[in-house]
Parts: sequence; structure tokens; C-alpha cells
Amino acid sequence: MLKSMNERERLMALTAGVFIAVTVAWLGVWEPTVERKEALVIKIEAKKKEKLEVEALAAKFLNAKRRFSYLEAKLKSQGESFSPLGVMENIAASAGLKENVVSMTPQPPVEVEGYMESPIALKLEKVELSKLVLFLKLIRNSKNYLRVKRVSITPQYENPEWLNVSLSVAGYEQAK
Repeated sequence: MLKSMNERERLMALTAGVFIAVTVAWLGVWEPTVERKEALVIKIEAKKKEKLEVEALAAKFLNAKRRFSYLEAKLKSQGESFSPLGVMENIAASAGLKENVVSMTPQPPVEVEGYMESPIALKLEKVELSKLVLFLKLIRNSKNYLRVKRVSITPQYENPEWLNVSLSVAGYEQAK
């Protein structure tokens, strides 16, 4: 068939054949390969983000597990005769706030996930900031597990250096 064509027709047929071959190679091989590569790059970036999220969650989990172990040990070390009210009275005396305590009212205990939470409502008047900070540090560093649930601090009207403090502290022990 090519022998019956003149040279110009053969050149055009050859050019058309090369063009068709290049187009088929482009559309059938090159473009799908590039699109697949781009899709894989996007998937790799998404998986990297997922990996970072999983690592962050793993770190949070380990932190929570460590904290839980610490709290379990603290609860076990406080013994059977734990009295949150007595502990709070001792802490207030240690911080030099015994005369500033207006009221220290125990609330009914509540069972929370296998633990007994014994809340105490405290009201303090004419407290210096340094003594309040010491009081809160002593609560935090107590050998018993105590948690400050709520704090409300207002300056006194007569003397702004004195603070009126209302707080709720909870003591925890294993439910029996």
C-alpha cells in the first residue's frame, strides 16, 4: 500500500502514524502514570498526617496511663482512715489560714467510676495572696489525692490586698 503512494503521501501517513502512536502512548501510558503518581503523593501526605495524629494520640494515652498509675498509687497509699475534712483542716493550719476559714462544709459523697468522691466546700476571708498560693500548693502536693474542683476569688472591698475565697475541694478513695 505504501508503494502505491507518492513520497508526499507517505510522509503524511508516516507523520500521522507517529502522531497517533505518540498520542496513544501519551494518553495510555504517560498521563495515567503521572496521575497515579500525583494520587500516591496526596495519599502519602494524608498518611503522614494520620501518622502524626496517631503519634499524638499515643503520647496522650501514655500520659493519661502514667497519670492514672500515679493516682492509683496515691489512692492506695492514703490508707483506709482517710478523712478529707481532717486533711483539709491540717492543710489550712499548715498554710496559716486556720483563723481565715469561715466555713468548711463536707458535701455528701458521690461514687464516680469506682471511686468515692467526697467534696468539701470552703470559704475563706481576709486571705493574703501568698498564703492562698501556699494553701493551693499544699493541697496539690498532699499525700492524699485531693482535687480543687472550683475556685472563686474576690478582693475585699475594705482592703483589696485581702481576698475572699470560695473553693470546692474533692477527696477521693476507692469505693467499697
